[in-house]
Amino acid sequence: MTRVLSDLVRAPVLLDVAWPARREDAGAIARRFARMQENLARCDARVRRWFEIGATPAEAAVPLPLAPSSLARRLAESHLPTSADEPDADQGFDLTAWNGEQGPNHASLIIQAGSDRSGLDWGNDMVNHVGIAFEPPEPANTALLSAATLKPILLALIDAWEPMTGNVRPLEMIQHWLGEPPMMEQARCHGGWMTYVAAPWCHEIAPPPTAIVEETPNGGFLMLATQNRFDPGDPTHLDAALAVHLSLEPLWQFLERPEV
Repeated sequence: MTRVLSDLVRAPVLLDVAWPARREDAGAIARRFARMQENLARCDARVRRWFEIGATPAEAAVPLPLAPSSLARRLAESHLPTSADEPDADQGFDLTAWNGEQGPNHASLIIQAGSDRSGLDWGNDMVNHVGIAFEPPEPANTALLSAATLKPILLALIDAWEPMTGNVRPLEMIQHWLGEPPMMEQARCHGGWMTYVAAPWCHEIAPPPTAIVEETPNGGFLMLATQNRFDPGDPTHLDAALAVHLSLEPLWQFLERPEV
């Protein structure tokens, strides 16, 4: 397993949650978005408001609506067309936004939700996800990219979107996945600095001894490689994150929901 620590140190940080097929209309997605924003209002100020992606400064200064009825109308504009591979499946909604910050505190919000397509055409059935991408770590965003800031943000998304998995990781951690090239079934559920698995899937895996395990209010659990700020240049942090990733191997297959 080749390690290129310098690439990881420079990598953007992605916080995201994902789940398999679950058809939801624009109104349902808007209500989940409103729930997420209610939760994020108690988190860091840099994730409390989101703005349209625009070609001009004026267009990029337009905030996304917070009222579910207004947001549902905005989401309807972002509904994806039917796929030729799965003509009977709903592709869901695709919406991106940004937090209005320039420089190291910039963040992008990506929502792809409401789809009931199988995803088997490209080997990953986790067809719905919501993510926040942060700029690479540097002194100016130390507070933003800390465990104290990012863990509540991850839990805010988990509460709102009810995903199967969630994660915080440097984007380039894919270079440490198994296989050459990496086996893409690992995209279904992957580990990082913080890794969430929902009930009942969490009962399918055994957390590694190096993981810090915390139960979540909904019956799942969160595994942390470190309680400190994740340093990809620290082999101890990286090894702990990779151990969490490898513990998820039972979830790399296309599992049905376990019986409880």
